[in-house]
Amino acid sequence: MAVTDPALMQLLAGAAQTLAASDAPELTVERVLASIDRELGWTATVERDQATIAVTWHDGAHSAGREAFSEALTALVELAGRAQPYGPGAVLDAQSFAAALDRISAGARWRGARMALAVFEVDGMLLGPGIDESTMVETVGQAARRAVRGDDIVGHLGAAQFALLFPRAGTFEGRSAFRRVREAVIALDRGALACGAAGFAELEPGQTGTELLNQARERMAAARMRSAYTSPGGGSPTQPLAS
Repeated sequence: MAVTDPALMQLLAGAAQTLAASDAPELTVERVLASIDRELGWTATVERDQATIAVTWHDGAHSAGREAFSEALTALVELAGRAQPYGPGAVLDAQSFAAALDRISAGARWRGARMALAVFEVDGMLLGPGIDESTMVETVGQAARRAVRGDDIVGHLGAAQFALLFPRAGTFEGRSAFRRVREAVIALDRGALACGAAGFAELEPGQTGTELLNQARERMAAARMRSAYTSPGGGSPTQPLAS
């Protein structure tokens, strides 16, 4: 491409649009920088050193436009990092998951895109002597993380309750992914861990992320009650059966 100031502005505009997407997948920053590097071709090389973006101009020319391009690109990457502070493979805590849910649901409403959510309990996470809660949560969360798509989000909501967020997917895909998660949790060498009741919900027009989460939780509670009534031996309809 001809490296004119308008061309550089177009690259920045495209980068900003991609980085600002509410459902931007993991490694989006790296993909954007690689794309800009390809567009610049032999004229320049784009490299990232933590939060700083270095643009090396191979023709030796310098201009105010090129300097502004480098500064603006660095600022875009920094803002993208603040908007999505978790890295690839992260298991989000309740607060971070709520923020991601609000951000992605807002983008899905604006684009008219699909989005699904699953909330489930993990039986057998009672802590005993020498068992650290954070370690247990990380173990289960990473098992779930490996079982879903790279763009999906895994969160721990507390009290052995986890959530899976599926951008650009519906309930059918969410149920399929949960089955993979359930198998991954069972396969853990942690004794009697197993996924218990689960609730699924798909974003409806005008629905907020909080409303979607509440809907999934209500359906999880209903699934727990059905399990209590229909499982052998009966039991309390308000308490899940032991795994």
